[in-house]
Amino acid sequence: MKNHAKCNLRNESVPPPNRPRRLIYVGSLDGSEPPRLEEGERSEGDYVTLSYRWGDASTITKTTTETISQFQDRLPLDSLSKIFRDAIEFTKTIGIKYIWIDSLCIVQDDVQEKAREISTMSAIYEGSVLTLSATLSTSGDSVLLSDREYFDLIKVSEPKNGEPFALYVTDQAFSDFTKDVPNGVLAGRAWCFQERLLSRRLLHFGRNQLHWECFEGIWSECSTKRQWYDEFSSIDDGELRTSLHSYYTFSEKPSAVVIGPIEEGVTERLDTEWNKALTSSDELPQDTYSGEKRSVYDAWYQAVSAYTNRELSSYWDKLPALAGAAVRFNVVIRDNYGAGIWADDLPQGLLWSRSAFERVQVNPNIAKRLGVGGWGEMNGDADQRWRGAPSWSWASVEGPVHWVRNRQGPVHIGPYALMTKPSGDFAYSGVEWGAIRVRGQLLEAQKLSWIRNEAKSQETQSEFEKWFAEQPLSSRPQLDPDDPGWEEKLAEAGQSGPLYFLLICSIPLISSQQTEQETQMPGYLLGYALMLRYWPADGAFRRVGIAKVALADFMNASPNDIYVL
Repeated sequence: MKNHAKCNLRNESVPPPNRPRRLIYVGSLDGSEPPRLEEGERSEGDYVTLSYRWGDASTITKTTTETISQFQDRLPLDSLSKIFRDAIEFTKTIGIKYIWIDSLCIVQDDVQEKAREISTMSAIYEGSVLTLSATLSTSGDSVLLSDREYFDLIKVSEPKNGEPFALYVTDQAFSDFTKDVPNGVLAGRAWCFQERLLSRRLLHFGRNQLHWECFEGIWSECSTKRQWYDEFSSIDDGELRTSLHSYYTFSEKPSAVVIGPIEEGVTERLDTEWNKALTSSDELPQDTYSGEKRSVYDAWYQAVSAYTNRELSSYWDKLPALAGAAVRFNVVIRDNYGAGIWADDLPQGLLWSRSAFERVQVNPNIAKRLGVGGWGEMNGDADQRWRGAPSWSWASVEGPVHWVRNRQGPVHIGPYALMTKPSGDFAYSGVEWGAIRVRGQLLEAQKLSWIRNEAKSQETQSEFEKWFAEQPLSSRPQLDPDDPGWEEKLAEAGQSGPLYFLLICSIPLISSQQTEQETQMPGYLLGYALMLRYWPADGAFRRVGIAKVALADFMNASPNDIYVL
C-alpha cells in the first residue's frame, strides 16, 4: 500500500470504497471483546474479504432473520464453520478489525436483501484491503489454516548485509502457484470468478505455502522472485485483473436498457431507441470500436469465456454470479447491458459459439438448452423454454462458450435495439425476459448454396469456385449448432425446418502477406450468420446456432425487421 503505485487504495484516481452493508468485527486480541456483526456504515477502518467454496450449504454458518440479533451481539465462535474461524483469527492477527464473509454478512433468507447485496459485489471486493483466498477449500467446513508439512531443509547461506533472507535447499517439490491457484478448487467455481477479478490484492492459502497476488506481481513463500502470468505453463484468469485495472477510468455509470415484453406492447422507449438507430443507419457500419474501448470489449469476451468453463450449481445463477464484474467493466465501457451482452457491441456479442469453428471438446450431457430456439417443443418441453436468458445470450447455454475471430469485417445488421426485463431491481443480474429487434438480411436454409469440390467438374467450375474449393475447411460455409445433438434430433423427429440465417458480419480472408495474384479475389467471401428458427406462436425467432455462410447468397436478400427472443 506504500510502495506499489498500481495497488495503492489511496491513489487519487480511485474513489473512496463503499462500505458493505454489514461487517464482522473480529474482536480484540486479548479476547475481551468477542466477534460480532456490525453495521458497515458505523464501522471505521479497513476490512478484508473471504473467497471460498460453499460446498454443502448445511456445513455453512448462515445469518438468518432469526439469528441476526444474536450475531449482532456475539458470533458463536465455537459453532462457526472452521474456515470462518480461521479467517477471523487471521484477520485479527494481522491487525485489521473487520472481515466480510457473504453467508454471515448477508441475511440468507431475505431474498430482497440478497439481490441488493449482489448488486454491490464489485464495490465490496474492490473496497477490501485484502482478499483471503481459500484456494484449496472444498467446502465451508474446510480449514484455511492447516498444519504445515515440514520438508528436509539444509541452510546453505546466512543472511547478508542485513537482509532477512537465508538460502535453503530441499529434496521436496513445493506446490507452486500454478497448481494452487489456476488449478485449485476455487478456479473451478463460477461464483469465485469475479471475487478474484475484482480484488485488488489476494493472499492464496496453498498446499505448502502462501501466494501473494497484486497488480505488480505474484510472490510465493519459497522464493523472493517476482512472477507474472506469462511465466506459467497453464492459462490463468488472473491476467484479466491487471488488464481491467489498467483501463480504470471513472465516469457516470449508465443504466441498462429495460423494455417491457413484446406481448405487453412495444413501448415508447423502444420506439424511441429504434427510430433513433434507424435514422443513423443509412450505411452498413464497420467494426463498432477500435483502440482502447475495443480492447475492453475483447477483455469482456475473454472473461466470459473463462467464466463459462466454471461450475455452477444452478443455471439461474449464471448472470447474477457475473453481475459484479459487469458493473466493474461498465465503469470503463459506459454502455447498456442486458443478459450478458453490451448494446453498442451487439454484433460481436452475438458471435459466441460452442467451438468458435475450432476443435473444442463439448460434453453433450451439459450442452443442452431445451426448448430455447432448438428442439424442446419436440420433446414436450415447450413450457420450459426459459433457461435464465434469451436464446441470443451466451447465458442461455450450459458449458463453455467462445467468441469467433475475424471481427474486422463490415457489420450487416442495423439498426438494432437490445431489450431486457431484469428479474429484480438490479439491471446487471438475472432477466425475466429479453429480445433484440434487428434489421438484417434473412435467408431460408434451402436458399443457401453450399459449394463443395464435387459440386461441379473442374471444367465447368468458375475461377472463384476453383479457388474456393482449394481453401481449408475452416474457410468454407459450416454450421455450429448451440446443441451438439440438434441436427440429429431434428432429423429423427422429421422437423428439419424452417431454418433461417441472419447475416451478422463479413469475414476478411485477404491478409497483407498474400501475393498480388491472390489479392485479385474478393476481400470478403464469407460471413458469420445466426442460425434461427421461427416460432409462429411468438411471431419471433430464436437462435439455434451460428454459421459461416457465403456472402454471395445474400447479395439480393432484402433487409427484414425481426425480433429474436
